[in-house]
Amino acid sequence: MIRRGALPASEIEQTGWWRDPGNELSWVDTDEYCAVFDHGTGETHLLNPLPALLLQHIGQEPRSTLQLLEEISDGDVFGADSVEAQKTFVALQSLHSAELVDTTIS
Repeated sequence: MIRRGALPASEIEQTGWWRDPGNELSWVDTDEYCAVFDHGTGETHLLNPLPALLLQHIGQEPRSTLQLLEEISDGDVFGADSVEAQKTFVALQSLHSAELVDTTIS
């Protein structure tokens, strides 16, 4: 079995996530998944609950992984080396790979 190491805390802290406001998305939510249609690309994406929740909270201004995590967790504060931050970062990376969000490095 291959074990992956934790992501560097500095990468989690320095990456900002944002979404182009001109890229319209349409949503269909069910109990099991969320379908998002990207009008800009014509693609439909099936998202698990965490990426879907994050996508709903990402706006025009870049926000860090930890800022987004704090928002979706009702103000709980987590360190960059926490399991929650790691999972959130991976979910955000999946949104970036699907071209639903953009990133900046500070």
